[in-house]
Amino acid sequence: MLVEAMLVLTGRIGLGVAVWIILAVESLLLVAAVIRIVAAVRRFNNGRAEGADRWRAAEDGLGEMIPRKAVKAILIEPRMLACIGAWIRSFGKPRPDNVESFRYGAQLRTFVGVLVVVVLVEGALIDLILAAVIPGSAWIWVVLGLHVYGAMWLMGLLASMYTRPHLLTDTGLVVRDSVFNELSVPYDAILGVAQVDHPNSGRSGLKLSPADRTAVMAYGIANVEISLRESVSIKDLGHVPVRRLRISVDDPAGLVRAIDERSRLYPFVIHSSCD
Repeated sequence: MLVEAMLVLTGRIGLGVAVWIILAVESLLLVAAVIRIVAAVRRFNNGRAEGADRWRAAEDGLGEMIPRKAVKAILIEPRMLACIGAWIRSFGKPRPDNVESFRYGAQLRTFVGVLVVVVLVEGALIDLILAAVIPGSAWIWVVLGLHVYGAMWLMGLLASMYTRPHLLTDTGLVVRDSVFNELSVPYDAILGVAQVDHPNSGRSGLKLSPADRTAVMAYGIANVEISLRESVSIKDLGHVPVRRLRISVDDPAGLVRAIDERSRLYPFVIHSSCD
């Protein structure tokens, strides 16, 4: 619009022509937006039809409109709030018989739980002090809002680690990293599984090492290593060829044993080791 305005002011084009140009450009942008929205809705519906949960389907759908990394960032906080609600509803509610769950990040869960208590207590004390020192000030509400936001974020992270454990389903292994990452590994992609002890240096979460074709999704020490068939691609690992997936789990021997037991139901061999 700025260009058209300059052309009108300099007498290069008439006002009527400028209006038609603006209408044409806006119409093209509207059509492009509608096309992307339709593609996003179709992708969402297809994902749900294929069995993806609503968040995964929403991530795939929004990925048709904006970059995938931006989608992940946008959905983090809504997913954390949803995890808090799911955590409250899950008390006393058993999982389906065909699904086995394995938690991870025991030490981190304890640490985050302590942080939640600290933030709540500290927030209450600071707000009481501010109310006594500067009564009626807007800063009281600002500080209160920041403490509530921080507490909700930490509670969401804690809830996500309880409500989003690793899963063994009828179709494969689902490896999770709170609300940040999720990998679905079909059973026919698994060549072997073993209990190991690999230090996880640097940040936690999903890390890819193209040099040795290894993916790591661990909090602290990675204590289970899953060898993958080269011919099978794992969704969300991009185009990086991965032969090993290292994860952390609170009960590594239990996960290795469960995968070994499930392998008997499928027409291929999984080699396991609890050494």
